[in-house]
Amino acid sequence: MLRMRHLAAPLLAALVAACAQSPQAAPAPAPTPSPSAGAPTTPAPAPAPAPTPAPTPAPASAAGLYDFTTVVQGDQVTGTITIVAEGDRYSGTIATSATPEIPISSVTMEGQVINVTATSPDGEVVMQLTMQGQEFTGTWSYAGQSGTMTGRKRG
Repeated sequence: MLRMRHLAAPLLAALVAACAQSPQAAPAPAPTPSPSAGAPTTPAPAPAPAPTPAPTPAPASAAGLYDFTTVVQGDQVTGTITIVAEGDRYSGTIATSATPEIPISSVTMEGQVINVTATSPDGEVVMQLTMQGQEFTGTWSYAGQSGTMTGRKRG
């Protein structure tokens, strides 16, 4: 045991000398005390979430010309919905490449959705257009058939 102490002293001296000669990094600055030193610290607030895009504003009026495309019994059908504002009511027509012009009996708006109903000799036509700017997607039903449609409001 005495011999280990005898060897450890020169080894310790060599280590101390080596450390004294090697460059040392500057000590980190002491943290600045906060006004409430000694009080528990609270974590920084989380960053604010990214803003969500503003929703597309609802159309001010359903009046206008709407061109659409759909498929009926495997065939592509194109058409135009013409909606005219008359005071607080709407009128107009639905014209397609497969049917004669059909008069619109009612139009309602609920936010981005425009509901159109027309009456023909073969039954009621019901269309629902969901607007996204000037573009729309929608559904229709007529004479026991139904489908989807896409289109655009002119202007």
